[in-house]
This record gives sequence, structure tokens and C-alpha cells, in this order.
Amino acid sequence: MQTLPRIKRAAFILAAMSALIPAVARGEDRGLSVQDVMDTYVDPSADAIWGSVGTIETATGTHVRQPRSDKAWRELRNAADRLISGAQLLKTKRPVGGIGHGLADANTPGIRTPGQIRAEIDADPARFAAAADRLKQAGIEAGAAINARDAKALLGAGAKM
Repeated sequence: MQTLPRIKRAAFILAAMSALIPAVARGEDRGLSVQDVMDTYVDPSADAIWGSVGTIETATGTHVRQPRSDKAWRELRNAADRLISGAQLLKTKRPVGGIGHGLADANTPGIRTPGQIRAEIDADPARFAAAADRLKQAGIEAGAAINARDAKALLGAGAKM
């Protein structure tokens, strides 16, 4: 007779947990600021993609940089996926700077304050969302280039970021 209450309890726990998964998958983690999303998802992912392909001219000659191993391509695929997730996270309203601190590059001349950035986003949220969509599309294109192991297409996708 105690089996039925256990099954009901387990079903309740599973239902509660499954209700949380879609919110996380949709990027509704409102605890992250725009700065946090950029620092954790967008910047490192874009840097990995940008740094993975290119041509370098030196005194010793021309050096072509591109992924050559399965591991390198897998790491880039993960970077593209993180970039896409970061772009999606940027589409949900969140604070600009982290709690208790400003922007990481706040001391750089020409950088706007979190308040100024928030005002611009609030004045034209569709513009900000469109920029996040373009970033997401560049991540999708990078992912397709990575899947095809096409360094030239990856370079093109990186140029759109």
C-alpha cells in the first residue's frame, strides 16, 4: 500500500522538475546580467571562433590557421552552441551590469554606463533583439561551417559576429 504514495511523490517531483527544464532551455535565467551573458557565453565563444581560422603573414612565411583535429572541431562546435545560447539569453530582459558592480570595461573611454545602455535598450527593444538575432544567426552559420569542416565558411561566419 505504500507503493502508491511513493509513485505519486515521484510523479510530483518529476513534474515539478520538468516544468523547470523548459524555462532554462528558453534562456529565462534572469539572474544573469547582460554583462554576465557577454562574459560567459558570447565573448569567449566568439573569441574561440575568431581565433580558430585565419592567415598570418610573418617573416618566415604564410601560416594558415584552421582546426585540424576532431577535438578542435568539437570544441568549436561547443563554442558555436554557447554563442547561440548567449544570443538567445540576450533577448530576455535583464539588468545591464552585474549586481553590485558596473561593466567590466567601464573605465574605457567612450563606454556608456549601465544606465545609459538600459535607456537605449528600453527606447528601442526591437533593435536590441534584432542585434541578438543577428548574433544568433552568425552562431548558426558558424555551427553549419563547423559541421561541414569548412574553414572558409567559418571565417565568413566569424566576420558577421
